[in-house]
Amino acid sequence: MTPSLARMVLSKKRGLPLPLKWFSFPQCWRYERMTRGRRREHYQWNMDVWGVEGISAEAELLSAITSFFKNVGLTGEDVGIKVNSR
Repeated sequence: MTPSLARMVLSKKRGLPLPLKWFSFPQCWRYERMTRGRRREHYQWNMDVWGVEGISAEAELLSAITSFFKNVGLTGEDVGIKVNSR
């Protein structure tokens, strides 16, 4: 979740229906030196779900990304998915 999304949701308080589903494709920059295959500028797909308890939101997000990869012709040999709990 980005700070901008957190500020938006908190400013609306109870004015937003839950669950709230949000996605964006921002242009991002890394604060580090460029290396081979890792540029400073990149695009990133952000997906967030607010107001859902348990792991069903995480499962929905993983389903969305795997469906996208399948629809554009990418397989498990082309991409990998890593899940963490920051």
